[in-house]
Amino acid sequence: MNWGSWIEVDLDALAHNFREIQAQTGASVCPVVKGDAYGHGAPMVVRHLAKYGAQCFAVGDVEEALTVRAHSQAPLLLLTPPLPEQVPEVIKYRLIPTVVSAELAETLAGAAAARRLRLPVHLKVDTGLGRLGVLPKDALPLAKLIAGFPSLKLAGLYTHFADGTNRARTERQLKELLQIRDLLSREGITNVIWHAANSPGFCLGPHTHLDMVRIGTLLYGQGYSGSRMELKDTWKLYARVIAVKEIPAGSLIGYGGTYRAPENMVIGVIPVGYSHGLQLEPESTVGVQFRRALRRLARPSQDCAFLGEQPLPIVGKVGMNLTCLDLRGAANPRPGLVVRLHARRATISRGIAKAYITRGRVIAYWRDGRFFLPAFDRGTRSYV
Repeated sequence: MNWGSWIEVDLDALAHNFREIQAQTGASVCPVVKGDAYGHGAPMVVRHLAKYGAQCFAVGDVEEALTVRAHSQAPLLLLTPPLPEQVPEVIKYRLIPTVVSAELAETLAGAAAARRLRLPVHLKVDTGLGRLGVLPKDALPLAKLIAGFPSLKLAGLYTHFADGTNRARTERQLKELLQIRDLLSREGITNVIWHAANSPGFCLGPHTHLDMVRIGTLLYGQGYSGSRMELKDTWKLYARVIAVKEIPAGSLIGYGGTYRAPENMVIGVIPVGYSHGLQLEPESTVGVQFRRALRRLARPSQDCAFLGEQPLPIVGKVGMNLTCLDLRGAANPRPGLVVRLHARRATISRGIAKAYITRGRVIAYWRDGRFFLPAFDRGTRSYV
């Protein structure tokens, strides 16, 4: 592997977190793999967790679903409703669409009937987030409409918690959903999967879990207060230092000259920038500098790379594809040093290569939309 930057995904940690979540609930666990599985690579996450019993996965939209479908036949729930022109792909690739209107239900029913299929769908109800979903008063009429189409199956009904850390607000949303469940039951609409809990809602207790839980951030090692699970980090971003130079005191570094060297110092350059998803501050204003100072106080690691445990501060503005580091903390600064970066996983470019690790060794790489094997181990065929 000779890339300038890459993401390391720990599949053992991913499986551990999935089992930890399973142990906390009697509900079915639906891993959420939207946003390319929060930057982990949805195709591999789906294939790996299917080995541990995951039976359904939630994706963001049709485009994401098709990327996963090229590598897995697992059931895929679309969290956003398809556009009318995407309905043929929903049918062809056996996706499970979210329905939020009578018009979409009718379109799906017609397309499924033309293929002589019975298409499972999930109805979404807006109980307080204010985005997708029918209002509670419209849930029963739409559920009855869906149930009346021979070509559709009302397989699930769900809502999305607006603030899972706010117990009172979440309880109100859950109560509204359960009232809808009672209404449907009295109308004879049963055998429906009910789900509401996302990761923060999951941590409020088993009463939020219902039949299925949709878990994203917990799965990828990001915990919440109240969680009793021992989660492991699943994702690390690495880069190699490609150049090292000594600069004299007073030198300016980066666009706009926002950083002045306080003394003679050694800097290193890494081939990662804002085009890869690292944050760029657009203006060096007093407000930006104040926010940056507050961020460093609250989360100092966000403006550093790490050589082992040694922090190496980012100096100057992040460029499009290059970033400068203060290497005064490095014992032997030289090109080729590997540093670890902290970044928001979902914002990191999908073009960065991924290395998938299990039992301490790389079992597959992902780049440019395909898997391939480590050069030293062509015999491994489990994931490719």
